[in-house]
Amino acid sequence: MTVSTTSTRTSPLLGNGVTKDFNFYFKILNEGDLRVILRDARGDETLLVPGTGYTVSGAGEDGGGHITMATPPAAGETVTIRRVITKTQTTDLQNQGGFYAKTHETVFDRLTMMALELEEESTRHIAAPVS
Repeated sequence: MTVSTTSTRTSPLLGNGVTKDFNFYFKILNEGDLRVILRDARGDETLLVPGTGYTVSGAGEDGGGHITMATPPAAGETVTIRRVITKTQTTDLQNQGGFYAKTHETVFDRLTMMALELEEESTRHIAAPVS
């Protein structure tokens, strides 16, 4: 498996009152790695709850997956799908344990995803000179 794209989120996806399925084209490791934001016509944002607001398909797939909304977004509403990886190290590698390539690749994928998210977030901040 690889992280084959630098994308960490979708562009705002337009609602039409009918469409419930929305694709994302970046890898996630777990369903909980997504944040789905619904923005209404006034610009107010709501963070949707997984399992009740939407379901996820495609966790672990290199090419991404899709979400299915519980209620189709109305015309004038948009949906943004973001990957948000928890910034912790969750793999415990043991001394003299087996070297499982899949385990190590998942660790590297996770680190790459974190770096991409931090890079994307840094472009949305004001930077001051170092000196």
